[in-house]
Amino acid sequence: MQISFEDLHKVMESNSIEILIKEILEPEEEIKPIRGYNDYWISSKGRVISTKGRSPRILSTWANATSESLVELQKNGEISHLSTKKLRSDHYDDYMTPLSAVEDYLIDQYGDDPEILEWVDQELAPLIKRRKPDQKP
Repeated sequence: MQISFEDLHKVMESNSIEILIKEILEPEEEIKPIRGYNDYWISSKGRVISTKGRSPRILSTWANATSESLVELQKNGEISHLSTKKLRSDHYDDYMTPLSAVEDYLIDQYGDDPEILEWVDQELAPLIKRRKPDQKP
């Protein structure tokens, strides 16, 4: 299998960008490119990094009326305001869904009581939809 010079250049450029990004993050943070948005990355801690310009930078966020953390991304000249929590959950499998957070709380409070876990599955699960990171809402 042969690789073209353009493909090799893309791989080398991508690796150098990752190295530059990791210099501004904490050592344990992972990074992934944001799907559909060139020049933007999301860290495992939910920080959004822009690689537009001369050097990568962590984008500032703000809270909307419901205290949800938002970030501004630009694509094809159009600006989008996206939830950092949603970006994080869309790109990392370990992110807790609301249901898993409730399950964890109940297990902490009551232990692995089968009756409680059954109640969660039967009564609570239908109220809180589970969504895998790769599914669209």
